[in-house]
Order: sequence, then C-alpha cells, then structure tokens
Amino acid sequence: MGGLQIVVVLDAEGRGAHDTKGSDPSVSFFGQLFADCSEKLYLCGRNGFVRFSTSLIMVMIMRHWIISTVMAVLALGVLTSCATAEERAARAAEQAKKVTAALNDRHYVIAIDRMIPMRGSSKSVSYGYSVEVRNDSLISYLPYFGQAYNVPYGGGKGLNFSAPISSYQEFQKKSDRRSIEIGLTNEEDTYVYLIDVFDNGSASVHVTARQRESISYSGNMEFKK
Repeated sequence: MGGLQIVVVLDAEGRGAHDTKGSDPSVSFFGQLFADCSEKLYLCGRNGFVRFSTSLIMVMIMRHWIISTVMAVLALGVLTSCATAEERAARAAEQAKKVTAALNDRHYVIAIDRMIPMRGSSKSVSYGYSVEVRNDSLISYLPYFGQAYNVPYGGGKGLNFSAPISSYQEFQKKSDRRSIEIGLTNEEDTYVYLIDVFDNGSASVHVTARQRESISYSGNMEFKK
C-alpha cells in the first residue's frame, strides 16, 4: 500500500506504540494521535498490530474536527440562549413598569379582541373595541350579546357610553396581577367593570349590570402618552 503508513503495536497490557513509514512532516502528529487512541486499539486484541493507511487517518481527523465543530456550535447556542433569556427578562420588567405606571395614573386603554357571553361560545371581535379609563371617567365601547331585562326600546346604548366613575378600587390579587373594580351609573343602568391586568399587559374585563346579563372580554392593555 503506497503513501504514509503508521503501525501501532499493542503490548500485553493493551498499550499502544507507533512506528511510521514515510517522510511526511505530519508523522509525529499522527503518531501522537494514535498513541492517544490506544484504548480503542486495545479492543482489536492483545499482542497484535494494526496498520493504518493515510486515508483512514484522514477519516479519523475529519471525525475529530466534526465533533469539535459540533461542540463549538452547541456552546455558542447555550451562550445565545442565555443572552436571549436575559433580554426577555428585561423586556418583561419594562412592560411590568408600564402597566404599573398606567394603573397608578388611571390613564389606560384595554383593547378588546374577544367577547365571552354567558350564552353561546366566545367570539373574536374586530379591531376598535375597547374600555378606556381616563382619570375619573370610563369610556366603554364594547359589543354586547346577551339577555336584556328592562332597557329602552331598540336596546338603548348597550355598553357604548362614557360616564363618570363613582367608585374605583384596586387589589393586588397575585404578584403578577392587579384587579380593578369600577362602579358607575348612566341614564340607562348601573354597572360594575371588573378589570384584571397582568404584568405582561394582557387583560380581562367582566361587566355586570342590573338590567343586562353579565358578559366578559379579553384583550391587552394599551398605554396613553
């Protein structure tokens, strides 16, 4: 067989020694490579020898290179993941600050994307429906589906009105959730809006009224500048 050859001889203890045939300057490197692999060579039998060609040596070097490359990529992935986790935590903390500031200022909007009536299944709603708290007033622009008990002919205003807030109470239900209970009255009915807001800005709104069935909504907080 032509080209560089390396002979590794195993003694009775399975230790490997190497000899080289050829004048390639990388001989010493290959010899050290196989000396490091003596444990694997031991599996071939004791007091024997194994002859490796240059092509086989290159296959083993390539395999070593591939493993090293994969390990480097995995290490980079771990570092990237850690950086991404830190970025997510920073964004979550910033969002929580915005939520807290908006609630403390009583100046925020809950943009509604889903309606959950007492009867029937929940329904997605088109863009534009919202509940807004603006200092001492509440502006309600909500779709309604449910039973009305005693309302003006034609259904009245429903849940589309603006009225002064008569009562406003806030509770810290959980570490990441605050609840606001708002009471108000207009010429048609008396209402209680129960708003739950999470630190990430997601929110739910539950509306009870004397003359209508209760209804719930879900959405996300928007912030007024």
